[in-house]
Amino acid sequence: MFGKMLVNQRKFIRRGVEFKTFPSANPIEPGAFIYVDIGLTNWERTSSGVIAEGGALNSPLKDKIEDGTYNFLLYNRDDKQIVSKNSISVSNGIASGQSNKVGHLYVMGIDSGKKRVFRVTEVEMDQEGEVTVRAIEYPCDDEQRADVADFRPEKFDVS
Repeated sequence: MFGKMLVNQRKFIRRGVEFKTFPSANPIEPGAFIYVDIGLTNWERTSSGVIAEGGALNSPLKDKIEDGTYNFLLYNRDDKQIVSKNSISVSNGIASGQSNKVGHLYVMGIDSGKKRVFRVTEVEMDQEGEVTVRAIEYPCDDEQRADVADFRPEKFDVS
């Protein structure tokens, strides 16, 4: 079990956070779990490429882009501007309303909507009374079960 835990930690834990806060009525301590919103979007089913004539998506890494509604980040090489567009409909490899973006680079995906769960590793109070919190990401599945603690035999291949 311990070995599987170490393997899963290495596989799933990818980031840590450190932030300062003030003491409150709800103290946190090492081992506690917290949600952290860092203002970034986690995307699933991502694709990237160049927008062609008529809003056609030229994606060299995917043969076919599934129909659906996606979020886009568009990059204009001429003025070096990045624009975020949400809820763009894609049908038969054509992005609706994007025919005027010919030549723009794009990254598209679906917002995963997962909460980012972190496990507190350190709490430290400085002389000014601020509390420094350090935590590591503790990824969870759709049912909020920790991936790190998933020891099902089919998850491991011992050879």
